Amino acid sequence: KFVNYSPLYPNPSNGTVYFPIEIEQSADVDLSIYDQYGKLVFSKTQNFSSGNSLAVLPTDLKAGLYIVVAKNDKITLSVQQLVIAR
Repeated sequence: KFVNYSPLYPNPSNGTVYFPIEIEQSADVDLSIYDQYGKLVFSKTQNFSSGNSLAVLPTDLKAGLYIVVAKNDKITLSVQQLVIAR
């Protein structure tokens, strides 16, 4: 069960972006990033440990607006906008 997630930071960003999440029990989470046209530009599955965890998103995204989606096999956990400014 997912307890809490925080906003992506820094946002806007010109490099590394962090996605903090707090969960009650370990779980695999699918992280996807879509560009402003809906094209999938990044995807990975990461195992989050119980308690506080942190996902590090890629640093090679071009400048622009993105949508970051985090979901598990049952529900969508988070949908957030991300701005990359170079």
